[in-house]
This record gives sequence, C-alpha cells and structure tokens, in this order.
Amino acid sequence: MKRKSLSLLLAFGLVLSLLAGTALAAPTPTFTDVVEGDWYERDVAYVYEHGLMDGTGSDAFSPSATTTRAALVTILYRMEGEPAASGTGGFADVAGTAWYAPAVAWAAANHIVTGTTDTTFSPNQPITREQLAVILYRYAQAKGWDTAASADLSGYRDQGSISAYARQAMAWANGTGLIGGTTSTTLSPQSTATRAQAAAILHRFCQEISPVPPPANGEIFVPAPDAAAVLDQMPQTFLFTSGVGGWGTTLTI
Repeated sequence: MKRKSLSLLLAFGLVLSLLAGTALAAPTPTFTDVVEGDWYERDVAYVYEHGLMDGTGSDAFSPSATTTRAALVTILYRMEGEPAASGTGGFADVAGTAWYAPAVAWAAANHIVTGTTDTTFSPNQPITREQLAVILYRYAQAKGWDTAASADLSGYRDQGSISAYARQAMAWANGTGLIGGTTSTTLSPQSTATRAQAAAILHRFCQEISPVPPPANGEIFVPAPDAAAVLDQMPQTFLFTSGVGGWGTTLTI
C-alpha cells in the first residue's frame, strides 16, 4: 500500500511539474489585464506596438481606467514625432517641468487644444468622449486631412447634451466611425473615455483618418492567455497504473 501511495504521489508530482513547465515556457504577456479574446485586445496591441500608449505599470494596461487630457495630448504629440516645443501653452495649471508640458505647448500652439478655461488646461481631468472627438478633429484639421464627413446625430436621444463647441466634431467622429454610440440610441458625450476606448478610437483614427499610419516601434504585444480556455484544451483525466495491472488510479483535475 505504501508503494502504491508513493507511486501515485510521484506521478501526481510529475503532472504538476509538467503543467508548471508549460506555464513557465509560455510567452510572458505584456499586460496581464489584457486577455486573449477581450474586445480591445487588438486595439491595445496596435497602440502599444506603435508607441502611442504605454502601460500603467510593469505588467498592467488598466483598460477600465479613465484617460486624462494630458495623456491624450501626449499620444498625439508622439504621433507627430515629438517636435521641439517649450513653455506651458499659456496654462497656469501646467508646470514647465511636467512630463506632458511639451505636448500641451505643442497642441496649444497648433490650436489643437484651447483649455477648459482661458487659463487652465486641467491636465489630470479624465477626458470626455466629446473632448476626445474635438481634439482629434482639430488635430486632423491641423494636418490638413479630410474632415468633411458629418453624421446626422438626431437619432441619439442624448444628442442635446453635446456641448455647442463639440457638435461638429462629434458629427465628424460619428460619421467617420471613430466614435459610435454607447447604445443604439445614446452617444454619452459627457461620459469619460476609458483607456480601452481611447485605444480603440486611436486605432481607428490611425488606420482610417491618417494617410500615413505611425510606424511600428519594434515592440511586440503578447496578450495574457485565457486561463479557462487553456485548461479546456488540456487533458483533465489522468490514469496511473502499476504497469503490470496490479492497481490503477484515475485522477481528474
């Protein structure tokens, strides 16, 4: 009996070591919170591989976190190749030493942003969907790209909540397919954009609006595997025997 128990224990240990070896041999995911099959998986891969968005930590992208105004302007600044820029854009709440200061100065100089007031930019404020549309619209205009598209927004029951300054930009963003409705009848212009949503919109912008998409930076994105799917593909029943038919044990994981 002792020999049987020991054999079973060793066999089980072998199975676990094989499973562990498989896990160790798997590619290390870029972000553990972006899993194979997530609706934004390809969007995150695109913005990461083209140097537009980084993670929020060594292994996290934080897809459900909000996107700040400073972050979006910095993304466009990267798309532009980070041209020389200095100052604060004339905004009292942008420190000259801030990581986003050159991006804000560049965006203000090119009339891509005008601030939340005449003297403030609100860099850490989560960006709304309509603000995202406006900034992308102005950037496209500054580049001389086609911004003639315009959708009829009357089918959205919350279209009246679009700010007057953002109405044309929202019609353009909707008409080009950059920003769809949050439902078939709502646009949610005042809702904040998550990082996953921003990645999706930027992906569309680069492929549908920009005549020349930004070059890839050589970094490869590897999504975290879907643990449940991986387990489903593995054998879950193991049979251990003495080898001569003396005993047999089935182990189900």
